[in-house]
Amino acid sequence: MMMLHYSAVGVENVRFRIEHMIDGIMTIESHPGAGTKVTITMPYFTMDQA
Repeated sequence: MMMLHYSAVGVENVRFRIEHMIDGIMTIESHPGAGTKVTITMPYFTMDQA
């Protein structure tokens, strides 16, 4: 039997990068027995704005 151990370090790393590098937002909704929903919202840029 394989045991999995989870850590939030990777999630917090991704959240930090989204918020500080692209001015985005990451939200996580989790409900026991119903699953988890991760939403990433980021600004829309065109090549002219980059």
